[in-house]
Amino acid sequence: AGIVTLKISEIFPNPPGDHLEGEFIELYNFGDDSVEMSGWAIADARKRYEIAAEDFGDSELSPYAYFVLYRETTGISLNNTGEEEVRLFDGNGNLVDKIVFDASDYGEQSYALQTGSAWHWTATSTPGKENIILNIEKEETKAPRTEAPAPAEKVKETAEIKQAALSEVRGLPLGTIIQ
Repeated sequence: AGIVTLKISEIFPNPPGDHLEGEFIELYNFGDDSVEMSGWAIADARKRYEIAAEDFGDSELSPYAYFVLYRETTGISLNNTGEEEVRLFDGNGNLVDKIVFDASDYGEQSYALQTGSAWHWTATSTPGKENIILNIEKEETKAPRTEAPAPAEKVKETAEIKQAALSEVRGLPLGTIIQ
């Protein structure tokens, strides 16, 4: 089966103009090997779409490349208000990535992954390209941060950092910070 090297890298739930053409979910292959996308699936809370080779000119995702799934192809209509989740499943139906977000205050911005695990809203959507974090109007604070910690008097609650083996990670509560 091998190691999964795909993750969700950008979500554009509320684009300007035609949502059918502009709305997308982007995947990124951070591994050294190509991945055949046929049989993989994405889903939101209401709909699931299985990637079919005939829907794309090329359904093989090269190393360090992006795969863009537009609403026009998937039929997945992302929520513009309230909580929404996007899930990625491998060819065997195993959940490999899940992102939960609320686009209520972020019209015409995309939700983009920046360096590993920090997600930000950005005014610049980049389907099929490296994410650019620009004009952040309101920061999403649910994702773990990699910046230097604030002085102690400014920190309201200190997250406990747990030591965990890689095999234990999936069993931990969502949002657990591990080392």
